[in-house]
Amino acid sequence: MSAKSYWGAAGCAVLSATLLVGCDDAGISAADPGRDAEVQRPTPIADAGLQRDASGSMPAADGGGLLQADAGALDPELGSLRRLNRTQYNNTVRDLLGTSLRPADQFPPDDLFYGFDTIGDALNVSTLLIEGYQKGASDLIAELLATPSSDAYARFIVCDVVTQKETCARRIFTQFASAAWRRPATRSEINRYVSLYALGATPDEGLRLGLQTILTSANFMFRLEFDPVLNDYAPHALSDYELASRLSYLLWGSIPDDALLLAAKNGNLQSDQGLSQQLDRLLIDPKISAFIADMAGLWLEGRKLGEVQRDPAVFPEWSDDLRDAMRDETQFDLWEVFRQDLPVSELLTAKFTYANEPLAGLYGISGVSGVQLQRVDLSHNNERRGLLTSGTFLTVTSRPNRTAPVLRGKWVLDQLLCTPPPPPPPNVNPNLDSAEFDGLTLRQRMEKHRQAGTTCYACHAWMDPIGLGLENYDAIGKFRSSDEYGAIDASGELPDNPALPFSGAFELGALIAQDSRYVSCVTQQIMTYGLGAKPSPEWVSAILSKAAAGDGPTIKSIVRNLVMSAAFRTRRAAEVQP
Repeated sequence: MSAKSYWGAAGCAVLSATLLVGCDDAGISAADPGRDAEVQRPTPIADAGLQRDASGSMPAADGGGLLQADAGALDPELGSLRRLNRTQYNNTVRDLLGTSLRPADQFPPDDLFYGFDTIGDALNVSTLLIEGYQKGASDLIAELLATPSSDAYARFIVCDVVTQKETCARRIFTQFASAAWRRPATRSEINRYVSLYALGATPDEGLRLGLQTILTSANFMFRLEFDPVLNDYAPHALSDYELASRLSYLLWGSIPDDALLLAAKNGNLQSDQGLSQQLDRLLIDPKISAFIADMAGLWLEGRKLGEVQRDPAVFPEWSDDLRDAMRDETQFDLWEVFRQDLPVSELLTAKFTYANEPLAGLYGISGVSGVQLQRVDLSHNNERRGLLTSGTFLTVTSRPNRTAPVLRGKWVLDQLLCTPPPPPPPNVNPNLDSAEFDGLTLRQRMEKHRQAGTTCYACHAWMDPIGLGLENYDAIGKFRSSDEYGAIDASGELPDNPALPFSGAFELGALIAQDSRYVSCVTQQIMTYGLGAKPSPEWVSAILSKAAAGDGPTIKSIVRNLVMSAAFRTRRAAEVQP
């Protein structure tokens, strides 16, 4: 696919001018020897960990694993340019330079697509973003060069550019670019930065200019994956370095470490055994917390807590501390399910949570003190159990002054069952607080709204019965048995064929935990996040069928089977559009 089809003419102009990339005639995602050396596949091929066989084809992984089994039956997802999002950028420069600077905090927000900020087609480039890249690179390199006692300085500034001039500049640029770009930089690529070095008024200025430009190269800001044969749209294996980047950004949201790059250099990632060994290592590394934080923040929407406002007259206990505790609770609960390798159904039925004193107070849980979250046993608690009774879910699906059963029902359909209802028809007034509803309970208001027209009824018949069954929890997640209209009716229905009746959050959570749509949806969510594209139903089924063993699929088993699949280990090019 051509770069123009991603960014348009204006976007290509920005890329060409600032990132040392040409995209008038060639696609960034395809190797084209007639264009810019920045976007060509590094040569020789052996440097990238792939050898062609006598026929010129890429080798298959050994061991007869999932890659071989699936490659003939299912096509890998379409390859797409994937820019580093803001979180990935900050994590990358942290691990590359050991810096505490977070330049991407000042970048424009990343667009969400399918609920995630890792989707290649949504990670666009704007002039404002390019300006952020340039300032970020300037600040990062200034800090690097100003701290000769740092580990990063010792790693990259390996000689004296004042005395050794161009020879030293080439060594530094090669070392730095290879680390920043997550694969060996070629001599032809480095020639460009040596030329920039020569433009500096002083050797130090030339060094600074070259290092900054390496951090504004497309090789740094994008996770480029190259197609070995132009106009060949057949699936092909990723190079070891490309696979190393996919793996590290899936699990760590950051660059491969030295051990993973060494495995790529030695060609170990093309084998099932070699890839599995690295996967096992990354899964137990502390940096796996980035994956958990993203899934808690994006799939379970903990990030949306930052946007929540509450009417202080109605909810005087709402505070930033409570907001932060809710966000942390969601992340800690997900971490516990991941760490213990529990079935994903445990997210909905867990008899534990994490709370500090403010959150425990909201939940009516005694014996918790201090600001640090601690594990709480819910075995004998009749009000809290699993995700559907968590403050995060109950708060982000409510209005500033009351609950919103429609939003709660839609969230369950979207995030847990992957069966989103269609958008509301135009010119429909969703306001349930207008005068026409005075004196009616929320359940009665919603029934009247459903009867407003046949176009409303079809969707609300799915969403409303779910949300109404969660009415025991107010707009910040506090339990209640009654509201201003009297005792709460927490009966509801989970849409199915036929619909499944339930009463309250516990019964709803148990129903969803046993629903085949739920485990399929969790698999789809993880695959969408990791692949940067929505997977086909066939791929979801293939991954889930291999992950579903014992008591049911776990997050780790889904991740493992995704990584070992052809969906993760191969790619194909998009046909270039004129």
